[in-house]
Amino acid sequence: MQASPQHPSRSKLGVLTDWKYSGGTVKSIVTNVRLTFWTNLRPDPALDLDQRQSLFLTRQLMGYVDSDGATKQQKALPPSVFKSMLRNTFTPMDESLGQLFCGAFFFR
Repeated sequence: MQASPQHPSRSKLGVLTDWKYSGGTVKSIVTNVRLTFWTNLRPDPALDLDQRQSLFLTRQLMGYVDSDGATKQQKALPPSVFKSMLRNTFTPMDESLGQLFCGAFFFR
């Protein structure tokens, strides 16, 4: 597990952005990698030779968690956004996306 989660990446427009992951994101990525190894009957990459979690990985994950900023509540979407998505029926694809969008936000 030598990948660095703090790397510059390209946005959709090709512009380089410096994006830093939060502690929760890094933990979930590591968990998904470990689960993938376990599912494919491979040894757990997060364990050391004594079958305990690597001290290096533990300290690194604690460092990411400590650097997380406070969560910021976002404003809710106004009902006019949902109405305009449902009214957009120029093509069958637009109609389907509008229904999917409204359903996804309703059941979220």
